Amino acid sequence: MNPKTAIKIMLWMLLAVILFHLSIILKIVPYEITWGGRLKNDSEMYVFETVSILINLFLSLILLIKGKYVRQFLY
Repeated sequence: MNPKTAIKIMLWMLLAVILFHLSIILKIVPYEITWGGRLKNDSEMYVFETVSILINLFLSLILLIKGKYVRQFLY
C-alpha cells in the first residue's frame, strides 16, 4: 500500500474516533457503555474523554507531519 494512502486512512480513522468521543461528551452515546463500565459520574467522563481527544489529536498531528500536510515545528 502507498504510504500516503495509509496515512489518509489513519487520519480518517482518527477523525471517526474523535467524533465518537465528542458524541460521548455531548451525551449522544451514554458513557456507561464505554470505558469498560469504569466511569461512575460525569466528571470522570469529562476527564477521560478530554484526555482521549487530546491523545488522538496528537496522533493526528504526527500523521499530518509524516504525510507532509503540515510543516514540522521542531527541526
